[in-house]
Amino acid sequence: TGSIIDLGVFVMDRTARALNTCFGVGLGVFLYVVSRRWHGPAGGLVTLALFCLSPEFLFHSAQATSDVAGTLFLLLASWLFWRQLAQRDVRAGVLAGLASGCAVTAKFSGLLIVPIFALLLTADVWLRAPAGGRSRRLAGNAAALAGTTALAVAVIWAFYGFRYQAREAGLQLN
Repeated sequence: TGSIIDLGVFVMDRTARALNTCFGVGLGVFLYVVSRRWHGPAGGLVTLALFCLSPEFLFHSAQATSDVAGTLFLLLASWLFWRQLAQRDVRAGVLAGLASGCAVTAKFSGLLIVPIFALLLTADVWLRAPAGGRSRRLAGNAAALAGTTALAVAVIWAFYGFRYQAREAGLQLN
């Protein structure tokens, strides 16, 4: 039975590493797409090359940790929320809520999304609103943030099986 257990651990470890590699590839693609949008094709390629040669991501993408997944979802949620604020796009808001929930679920440091969203919301008001329309823009941003937050909480709750308690029904915490 020892060899069967060892085989199960081996398969689970390889599966976790493969999934983490997928998150690493997804992060590289995301960085390329955003950098290409902002700086053109050459900027996208330079960003992708720097990412691919980064020792931190070369190491963490091959390990079975949640660091790369947390980074991917944190960056994705931030970018989508900024896009939602710029375009007032419901689709970006839904995607930002999904990515925010995944960021917090993947890694508890995903809670850094709260101050990041606050900074993005404030920057949007100061950079994009005319001097007389800042309060109206702030109210719209607050509504967008409320919707994104509600969806993120629903995603987190879904990952935990919609439970109200810290334990499964019938189990005791000792």
